[in-house]
Amino acid sequence: MNAQKIKEIVRLLRILSFGLIGSVVFLLLMALILLSISGNPLAGEDEKLSRIMFLVLLFLGLWGIAGGQYLFRKRMRNLTATDPIEVLDRYRGAMIVRLALLESAAFFGVITYLLLGDERGLLVALALLLFMVLLHPTRLRILKESGIDVESFVD
Repeated sequence: MNAQKIKEIVRLLRILSFGLIGSVVFLLLMALILLSISGNPLAGEDEKLSRIMFLVLLFLGLWGIAGGQYLFRKRMRNLTATDPIEVLDRYRGAMIVRLALLESAAFFGVITYLLLGDERGLLVALALLLFMVLLHPTRLRILKESGIDVESFVD
């Protein structure tokens, strides 16, 4: 029973990670297709607005990376539970927060690109997407960050 529950938690965590990454990839592809078809950004090219949006994007990107790591560590720090299910539930919640912060910043980068045609937004979104892929929960990552060896539970 316990092994089956752990296996299910890990499976759902991986599906969730793929879903968050996939949503960014989908929006990014749609933006690229729309701009290649229309040839013009949706809001036109405005240098002042582009600078402001890029600064906001940098702030959101840095917050997504640093804030996500901070909130993840804070959530996992004072973990006294010894039950693997409790630990993995806490790990799942912390991982959702970390990936969601990165996803929202990546969305903003894609929107900046879509609205203004600013390739810097696209580059930042791609960098955040790469970071999300690197954070995907593998067996080794789960072991390192939660202390639970899921190899005996997962195929």
